[in-house]
Amino acid sequence: MLSHANTYTYKLFGLLLNGKPHNNNFGQGGSGLIPRETIDEIRNRVSIAEVVRGHVQLKRKGRDLWGCCPFHNEKSPSFQVRDAEGYYHCFGCGAHGNAFDFVQQIQGLTFPDAVEYLAGKAGVTIRREKANPVKQKQKVDGFGALERATVHFERGLKGEALDYLYNRGLSKETINTFRLGYAPDEWRELKTALTAESYNDKIMLDTGLIRTSDKGGEPYDPFRGRVMFPIQDMQGRPVAFGGRVMDGSEPKYLNSSETPFFKKSNILYGFYHAAPQIRRTEQAIIVEGYMDVIGLYQHGVQTAVAPMGTAITEDQVALLWRYNDAPFVCLDGDSAGRKAASRLAQRVLRVLTTGKGLRFAWMPEGEDPDSFIAAQGADAFNEVLKNAVTLEDVLWQDLTDGYDLKTGHGRAAVEKAIADTVSQIQDELVRKHMNGALRDRMWQTIRQAPQGSQNQKAGQKGFNKNFKKPAGPVGPTTDRNAGAVEQVLLALVLHNTAVLEGVGEPFARLNFSAGRLQYLHEQLLKFLSPTGVDTSGLEAHLRMAGLESDVLDLKKRTGVEKLLADNNISEKHELERFWLSLYAETEASRSKKGATAAFLERGGENVANDLDAWQKFKAAKLKGIDVGGSD
Repeated sequence: MLSHANTYTYKLFGLLLNGKPHNNNFGQGGSGLIPRETIDEIRNRVSIAEVVRGHVQLKRKGRDLWGCCPFHNEKSPSFQVRDAEGYYHCFGCGAHGNAFDFVQQIQGLTFPDAVEYLAGKAGVTIRREKANPVKQKQKVDGFGALERATVHFERGLKGEALDYLYNRGLSKETINTFRLGYAPDEWRELKTALTAESYNDKIMLDTGLIRTSDKGGEPYDPFRGRVMFPIQDMQGRPVAFGGRVMDGSEPKYLNSSETPFFKKSNILYGFYHAAPQIRRTEQAIIVEGYMDVIGLYQHGVQTAVAPMGTAITEDQVALLWRYNDAPFVCLDGDSAGRKAASRLAQRVLRVLTTGKGLRFAWMPEGEDPDSFIAAQGADAFNEVLKNAVTLEDVLWQDLTDGYDLKTGHGRAAVEKAIADTVSQIQDELVRKHMNGALRDRMWQTIRQAPQGSQNQKAGQKGFNKNFKKPAGPVGPTTDRNAGAVEQVLLALVLHNTAVLEGVGEPFARLNFSAGRLQYLHEQLLKFLSPTGVDTSGLEAHLRMAGLESDVLDLKKRTGVEKLLADNNISEKHELERFWLSLYAETEASRSKKGATAAFLERGGENVANDLDAWQKFKAAKLKGIDVGGSD
């Protein structure tokens, strides 16, 4: 083979991972060699920060994580972890390496055993293969052929094809940066050129540069008469191509099929160029097409990547999360774009971890990122990003779409949808808080919904009117506008949080205005659940929220223990009934006050000063007549 192929030699036995060479028997444990593709897949899926966190307590300072080195004794943290770059370094003892090195050193494993261990963490299946010099040479030659094809297409970019790119607003510099080219409309032009450089048909077939004929004829070039977009891996090597027609014919884009060199789900177009800018700006953007990536880059937004003509995968999102905690996803604002957002939101739940998320930015109707930034500029595009919504927002919109939360049926459907959705989240902490956040939205929405007078009256039937009620004011409070009975209702729930199962909806309607009691009320709402309330988890949550003293003060101030004893209430169902009775009386009282205010508002001072009218009003009130209903 030609000497130029040595430039692309893939040192399968002297593998370089993050610049650090490993010994020549890597991966040769058990029954054979671990393929380089498997090593790359594990490295892309595994977060070194998560690996190190199992042994070191890390704290973020700026872009990096720091902790005390596990390899020597120290009191001041000098152990740095750079998750995006995939390495750690100790400024005390000099320990340095990647995730594989860390596992080797901390657990005393060989490199193959470290690979096996991390493969289990990443969910990657290892299929070993025997060391095969022929296969190793084929890989070297394959990368060489892909590089030579890229050069060939670059040289073919001239005339009409070059003008097409110029007319799309691309500069010569941008064209060169992305190594754009042109494949002439000839059936075997590339095959002939690579054969002349001693690349055989097998190499070209293995790399997807030529295809076999269905009619049994000679293999042919699949890319003909198209502007060519080389797809580069994280090391900048061409591994595949996308080709676009210039005349509007179909298919508009043609992409390489998957090969031993190219897995669509594990690579992002433009990532090789975007990665340094993502680190520098702490921003990452997912767009739909190659020209979106290039167009944004042309106008100074150099943090965009795109999937390979398919929906973005969990692995691609996980790869981006190593570089940015909350990438933007730019989609059309129409129904198709919002459905795509919904599908992606559901898809990433399985790999969602603490501190990670997505932000969804909607493009104006009829615009894509390329056309929008060309017409409006980078500042306008950044404004679109500023209006992005969160992953939680998209999930909520999807979960409630088509349901009326004013009805029991709608609430039950949404509650079940929330439970089904959060069950997909593997991270326990994220699952807990996502469940709380979505349920909080549901109860806040219910709380804001108007409550019909018929439902109020029906809900009051059957209450025991002989309960002993709290007497007089309950004492000073930080929430001066909070009524005495509302405070008792809150204290009763805190006495036995299990009653939230039966009083959740009216409890959500309580209003404490601004202050500590409102904050306490909001935290309790997050733990409403159709299967009960995790009391131990709730108490811990309230402690972490700094509300422990507020709870004790409220219970003492309201005398809730004595109130329950006076009414001989000890069982949950008795407490629930008592709570609903107090709530019903509070609502009835509020309704009468509203009637008074409405009567005075309609009559003004003249009515208020008319003694006869005033006496009639009071008499009607005592008889329970509605004299101030809504218009």
